[in-house]
Amino acid sequence: MDSPLPPPLPVETVPLWRSIIANRLVMIGLIAATMMAPLRLIHGTLTDRSDRHDAAIQEVTESWGGDQALQGPWLLVPVKDGRQPTVVRWWALGPERLDVTAVMAPKVLQRGIHEAQVYSAAVEFSGTFGWVGARLEAAGASGDSVRWEDARVVLPVSEPRGLRGPQALIWEGTDVSLSPGLSVLNSWGGGMHAVVALDTREEAKFVWKTRIDGSGNLRVAPVGDETAVMIRSSATDPRFEGVFLPETREVGPDGFAAEWRVGRLARTWASVWPLATNEAERVREAVAASGFGVTLLAGVDDYRAVERAIKYGVLFLVTVFATFFLFEAWSGLTLHGLNYLMVGAALCLFFLGLLALSEVVGFGWAYGIAAGAAVALVGFYCRAILGSGRRSGFVTLLLGGIYGYLYLVLRLEDYSLVAGTAALFGLLAGAMYATRRVGRRIGAVSEEVVA
Repeated sequence: MDSPLPPPLPVETVPLWRSIIANRLVMIGLIAATMMAPLRLIHGTLTDRSDRHDAAIQEVTESWGGDQALQGPWLLVPVKDGRQPTVVRWWALGPERLDVTAVMAPKVLQRGIHEAQVYSAAVEFSGTFGWVGARLEAAGASGDSVRWEDARVVLPVSEPRGLRGPQALIWEGTDVSLSPGLSVLNSWGGGMHAVVALDTREEAKFVWKTRIDGSGNLRVAPVGDETAVMIRSSATDPRFEGVFLPETREVGPDGFAAEWRVGRLARTWASVWPLATNEAERVREAVAASGFGVTLLAGVDDYRAVERAIKYGVLFLVTVFATFFLFEAWSGLTLHGLNYLMVGAALCLFFLGLLALSEVVGFGWAYGIAAGAAVALVGFYCRAILGSGRRSGFVTLLLGGIYGYLYLVLRLEDYSLVAGTAALFGLLAGAMYATRRVGRRIGAVSEEVVA
């Protein structure tokens, strides 16, 4: 007699509603991951266009003038060595008082579709070098051996190709001819110099007027024992930078005005120093490090704003796909994977349109046109696949709200992280509220299907 067969092992069955959720989430996740590929391609296109923009801007600034640093004026005086009469040692004197006034006129130059922010500055230096003989003697140079007739005054400029227009030096009330270069101070780079006549019985007073073109920033070094600098411009987006910040500043819709005051105790070099090789290099580095001034900003860089927008691409995909999933969960609606794929493609196309249009019409208009086109395209498509005007209207309003809030985040430089985090928190809270009963709802729908 045959022995009875053992009872079959119990087979654990997975509830239908769990398999539905798992399948839909896997499908949505795969589609969302697939959408990362076009986003990466768009980011690569952005990098290429940004590099081309930088190259065009560099071509413009190389012809116009780059960042400008004014590191003078200095008075150079030759002194004979008392023990070796044939040896001449040069000494440099900074002004006892230096007043600098600069008026910056912003301009926009174009190279094709690319725009470069530049400026043309009218700068006036005025002040006095004081009693030169007494200052030299106090520094250790004998006043009797000074070759007064060979003295010269120099103005170092970081980008001398930006020197345009009339350049005028009035020395003790007399116009003096200017020459290119820095004479014996040539290790400092480029600039202008002039041979001047010194009178030991009077203070050496001067007025130096120059026009200089540049881009980026304009900096002034506090070479005077008492230095006062005033910079004005019609530009409305200045950034004050450097070792010293302005004592007073006024920024308004008509431009800005800023004023600095720096004393010699705030510096790291002496008022009078010899042009020995080591000392000249040390002073040059200290002067360059002490510069201060202003940079004229052109607002938020469009390419950087587009790059920041692309980083939020995942947020758009997850939000819209999650909304579709909830519609499926609550209404029993079944969407095809192709529907998710088409909506994801439309959302990715927004970023490519934003990049293309921002090069032509500016970021603000480009964002509005690209966002409007994406919202309209997704809205009409949702009307067909969701089968309800209320559902498609909800998706359209949701997507429009996200685009609007993202634009606000992109325009906020300092508070963009706070605004972006708040948006993510709000979306997560809404998703948690909407999905609090999704398991029970899908279970009910599955039981109805089985029945």
